[in-house]
Amino acid sequence: MHALRLKQLTKTSIRKDLLKFAIIFSQMLNRVGISFDTIRELIEIAATELNSSREEIITSPDIHSKIAAQEDLDGNMLEVLYLFVIAAKVSEPNIYV
Repeated sequence: MHALRLKQLTKTSIRKDLLKFAIIFSQMLNRVGISFDTIRELIEIAATELNSSREEIITSPDIHSKIAAQEDLDGNMLEVLYLFVIAAKVSEPNIYV
C-alpha cells in the first residue's frame, strides 16, 4: 500500500497495480482471508486515483492526454468494482457474488 501511495505522489498511474491487487485478493479469499481494513485502504487509494484521473481529464490541454486519462479512469472504475465485490465477500463470507 505504501508503494501505491508513493506512486500517487509522483502522479504515476496505479491502474495495473489496482488490477493486480484485485486479482491477488480474489485468489486469497478462499485460501487465506483478507481483513476488511486492507480492502478499505485499497479502495481509499483507488478513490484518490479516480479523482486524479478526473482532474487530469478536466485540466489536460490536448486531446491525447484527455483520452489517456479517460482510459485510465475507465479502467480504474472497473478495478474499484472488483474491489467492492471482494469487500462484500470479506464482510459477509456466505454471500454469493
